[in-house]
Amino acid sequence: ELQKAAGYWFRYTMFRPEDAEARINLARIYDSTATDFDGKLRAIELHHEAIGVAKEPEVQLELRRRLAELLLETGRLPLAKTTALLVVTGDPGRGLPAYPRDAAANRVLAETLYRQYILGAVGPEKVEGDTIGDIVERAMGLNPNDARLAIMLATIYRSQPELLSAETTESERHVRADRIMAALVASDPTNPRERGRRVAV
Repeated sequence: ELQKAAGYWFRYTMFRPEDAEARINLARIYDSTATDFDGKLRAIELHHEAIGVAKEPEVQLELRRRLAELLLETGRLPLAKTTALLVVTGDPGRGLPAYPRDAAANRVLAETLYRQYILGAVGPEKVEGDTIGDIVERAMGLNPNDARLAIMLATIYRSQPELLSAETTESERHVRADRIMAALVASDPTNPRERGRRVAV
């Protein structure tokens, strides 16, 4: 049904390219049906087009947030970083408000920067005044149950102190890493030990 709906909106926009709502609906519906790499690339194109015609700030936020996620999912890391950073910091010159506590955008920004660092594409330099460690910590605070962020942050504490802004001892960092991983295990409902503890309580 969703594929039929996407086909309908695509045909409609061919005849009514000026209809902004139709372009936004097409981007949303097509995205929900895109499961392979090529489909996600097409969804990226449609989100770019929809952002260009969207007027409401909340709609622009939704579209940019999802665009950042799609760019990350397809491995287009520099563009994912730029898009997520635009959501978080805004752009007054273009009339774009900042959403510094947007959970999804902060998660994409953190994962993108960390992956680029691991690949050697970026160094430990600060981004908008924050270290990569700062950015991962902030994203983790906004997404406390995100396993990937937890593993990233624990790894930074254990073996990548150059990504942190605060001076800490190796012992302190290892304690923090252990706490993060313990919290991650405790939050997993499929963990037998934690499930048993909850039943007992």
